[in-house]
This record gives sequence, C-alpha cells and structure tokens, in this order.
Amino acid sequence: MSARVYLPLTITAALLVAGCTGGSKPSTSAPPTSSAPSNAIVVGLINSEDAPIGSFPDLRRGALAATHYVNDTYGGVGNRPIQIVPCITDGTPESSQSCANKLLAQHPVAVIGGVDLGAAASIPVFQSAKVPYVGGTPVATDALTSDGSFMFAGGTATEVLGEVGYAADTLHAHRMAAVYVDVPGLLSTAVGLLNNIVQKKGVTSFKVVPVQSDAPDMVPALSSAAASHPDAVLAVFPGQSCTRVIQAVGSIGLKARMLYPSLCAGEQLLSAAGSASNGAVVASAYRPYTDTSDPEVKVYRSALARYDKSAKPSLLSEAGFSVVMNLRQLLSEGGGTPTPASLDKTLRATNNHPNFLAAPFTCDGKQIPLLRSLCNAKVQISVVHDGALQPVGGYVDTAAIAKLVG
Repeated sequence: MSARVYLPLTITAALLVAGCTGGSKPSTSAPPTSSAPSNAIVVGLINSEDAPIGSFPDLRRGALAATHYVNDTYGGVGNRPIQIVPCITDGTPESSQSCANKLLAQHPVAVIGGVDLGAAASIPVFQSAKVPYVGGTPVATDALTSDGSFMFAGGTATEVLGEVGYAADTLHAHRMAAVYVDVPGLLSTAVGLLNNIVQKKGVTSFKVVPVQSDAPDMVPALSSAAASHPDAVLAVFPGQSCTRVIQAVGSIGLKARMLYPSLCAGEQLLSAAGSASNGAVVASAYRPYTDTSDPEVKVYRSALARYDKSAKPSLLSEAGFSVVMNLRQLLSEGGGTPTPASLDKTLRATNNHPNFLAAPFTCDGKQIPLLRSLCNAKVQISVVHDGALQPVGGYVDTAAIAKLVG
C-alpha cells in the first residue's frame, strides 16, 4: 500500500487510540430490555468504557442527554420517541462484534459508533445488515473508510492535522516534537508520514518520542522532546494521562507551545490544570462548550444540566450530543417511516447539511477522498486560558493539509 493511502489511516490508528474521561457506566454491556413505547425508533450505540487503553463514558452520556432533549422538545421524530440502546465494549474486537450482534437484535434504524476501538469487527456486521453506522469520533480506520459508515467529524485524525497546520502557519514553528502513546507495529509508518507533512509545512526539525500507555511518569518523555528545543509539542495521550503531561510540562519548565487532542479538553480536567495549561492549543470538530454565546452550545449545556446533573461539559460529550441531534434532523427529512434504507439514502444525498455544534457535512466521499466515510474535515482551533477554551478564528479545513503527504 502506498504512503498516500497510509497517511490518514495511520494517523487515525497510531495517534488516536487514546483517551479517557470520567463518569458512570452501565452495569452491563448487554443492551437493556426496552422500556420505551413500542413505536420507539431504536438507535444503537457502541462505546468503549473501562477498557485497558481508555474509557469514554462522556460520549454515551452526551448522546443520552440529547435523546431526552429531542423527545421532550420535538416529540422524537414524527411523534415517535428515539430510544438509544447502548452496548459497552472493553476495547477488543470480540466485544465490539458481540455488541454489534446484540444491537442488530434490537432492530435499530442506525448505530452510533462512539469511541468504538473494535470498529473493524463491528462495522462488517452492520454492513451485512445494511444498517448505517454513524458518528463523530472515529478511532479506527474502518470507521473512516467503510461503505455504510458516515462520520460527521474526523476525530483525532483531523485534529492532529489541524494542530500541525496551526503550529506551522500561525505559530510559525520551525522545530516540533510529538510525544504520544506507542502503538506496536504502526509507529514507524506514522512517524514517517507526519515527518513528510511537517517538512512541507516548513518545519525543519521533528522529533518523535513514544511512550508506553501505562508510563507513570511523563517527565522523561517530555525532557527528551525538550532536548530538541521545539517551538511546539504535539501530545496525544489517554485522558487519564493528560493531567500528568501538563504537570510534567510545568515540572521541566518546557516553554514550547503544547498541542493537545480534544480528549484532553474536558471542563473537569482543564479546571484542575488551572494556569498550568494556559496557552495550550486544542483542535476539535466541535465548538468549545465554553462559548456560551453560541445558541447550540446553550442548548447542549442546558440539556446536559437538566438530564445528567453530574456530568461535566466536554468536547467528547458534545460529540455524542451532536450525533443524536443530527440523526433527529436526518430522520425527519427522510419522510415516511424511518428505516435503515431511508436513512442511508438521506445521508448519501447530504450537501452542506447543518451539523449540530460543528461545521456542515456532506457525505459524498470526497472531503478527504481516501477517507470516504468522512463527511466533514473541518476543525476549530482553541487556546486554553485560565481553564477555558477560547476559539481562535473560524474552522480550518484539514483536507488541504492531508494532501501534503505527497
């Protein structure tokens, strides 16, 4: 396979299989017995929680809050309530495949791929049944390249591209470093591809420092990165490691601008970090939850406070909320009785379609051609100030950056 094909795939596989946010999870991975009205529109949800590589309950909680909001505000779709049926995986292919089969038994009109680490095993099940797989946080190449998969945002793959572009074009970084969790077998390919991109953006030095996912101390890795005197450092870690990374940055007095994934930008984490995270750059497809002047952010925060009082706002729960809001709109546009086939047809016909909390999407397979399932390649850059995300400019289209692989 050519380097051109591997670019987005390895960035996705090697740089984004990391993340964790706090929160409760269902007591079982099996779909619950339906307590919704018999005319409910069932939507499945696969999400990894308490997995060895990370736990992502915020996404599920955001999706459930949106479902309550949609049903209470709009009466669901055509006076039929939407019912989210979650199935929790442990991050393995076997658990994702098991969830896929359990969810199909519930006859869903679609399945939301949350942070589905085993998507390679779950998506073929839905493909065979012709059930659309939708989401906004793809963490596996299959979610971005499979027919029948529709991603309203690019996840960490596009976030990394956006941050590299911002570092080179706005921060005018000529020396960069990347510190991230090592994924065996993919490191060398990912490094080579990122090297290619940053060099074409004018970066003269790019040092990569891999770290084991269970490393208790981030100081050695960041010290190694600092030795190359970088202007900016890209850090991609599980959320549970983000605090340790921020603390290590302060401990060694690293002056380089830090670039973090959206998984590190929950309200709880940034509040705990305080001034230590000041100046950090975060990219996300979703508008910052701190932008309370935005009407869609107001809806999200109000719904989260009403339906899940213990949840803290985060970009990850925004993603879950957004996907459900998009599904309600799409199912309403399809007309008639919602079915997997009618939803698939509606998705494929989208053109600059409103995308709740994010840039419009078009599911024509052409946003980044090698990622045919990606419907929106744009990200918003924000800078952290006193624990809050402050947006910088408008959306950045990462498609142009992806072409630089050559």
